[in-house]
Amino acid sequence: MQNRLTGKGAEKKEYCALYLYNETAKKTVITPEHRQQIRKVCGICSPDIVIIGTPGEYEAAKLVSEKKDELKRSLPLWMLEKLEAVTREDYEEGFVFPGYKEAAISSELPAMVFPVGKKGLFAALWDMGEALFCGIDADLLDIPMSQIVIEVCECLSLDPYKLASFGTYIMVCRNGKTAERLLAEQGIRASCIGNITDGADRILRNGENIRYLVPAKQ
Repeated sequence: MQNRLTGKGAEKKEYCALYLYNETAKKTVITPEHRQQIRKVCGICSPDIVIIGTPGEYEAAKLVSEKKDELKRSLPLWMLEKLEAVTREDYEEGFVFPGYKEAAISSELPAMVFPVGKKGLFAALWDMGEALFCGIDADLLDIPMSQIVIEVCECLSLDPYKLASFGTYIMVCRNGKTAERLLAEQGIRASCIGNITDGADRILRNGENIRYLVPAKQ
């Protein structure tokens, strides 16, 4: 199954990003003009995709508090207590995160940061592709997923990539590895997982296996 680009996200107000340029940050709706700029840059290079934060951790912490009795039959107590220590304040939704100035590293392509929020990582990646009217080529194994989150999801038969992920962001920038390093210096978990493309496919690689992102069911 291959993807088709529709670009509908470029017309929707909910597709907002933090637009970073040097030391300035502006929340903006992605417009057709932004989309054209990105596609023009894609013809020259392939801007990187960086995941900032730990996808699924916010909702996994809520699940532990709600289903602790069920989970402790399968998982060690220390693991559950580590997630229980996560509070809502740790993941309050907001566009400006610590280290954003250090991550705004490209003068040729201002970085764009999309919050994952309640939609989950896979849906947020799809929406980012819609907003920018671009393809995606990323590696599933590079996503900074917590093993504890995976264990909780396995016990509850949930997909960790579909959990609400407040405090997790998708950054599109020119130098993903540099952004990853600069954020790490600020104590912020981040990983460059791949790049956006000017093609139609939005794919995630897992070794020799390939899966195609699809829009979330409404």
